[in-house]
Amino acid sequence: MRQCLNPDCLFPNPVIFNIVKSAVIGSAEYCAPEQSMGKPLFISDLYSLGVTYLHLLTGMSPFDLYSPMEGEWVWRDYLNGNLVSDELGKILEKLANPIAKHRYQSVKQVVILKNKNTAVPDIIKYRY
Repeated sequence: MRQCLNPDCLFPNPVIFNIVKSAVIGSAEYCAPEQSMGKPLFISDLYSLGVTYLHLLTGMSPFDLYSPMEGEWVWRDYLNGNLVSDELGKILEKLANPIAKHRYQSVKQVVILKNKNTAVPDIIKYRY
């Protein structure tokens, strides 16, 4: 009897193979699309931050807050009386943009935008 030792035979399910091949940390609903494909970027965490905010504002799973038919977030429909300014809404939409190049490219960009009229904390200036 001949044994098959390649990954396709040992792990016929690609999901199982990917889990064995690399560490999976976190929940799928908070994971940036590029990260779920095994190609994380530094800005993948910004996506997760934005999605976490959407969850906290609505109390709903991020999977329920995105419309694949429309290709957009529908979180505003589930605010349950929470008020969100247009400025904050735009920041959250950009943080949670599923297309990485349309997302903020650094924490510094978000902090500067949110604190237009205030000084940027030193840790942001020098660390990022």
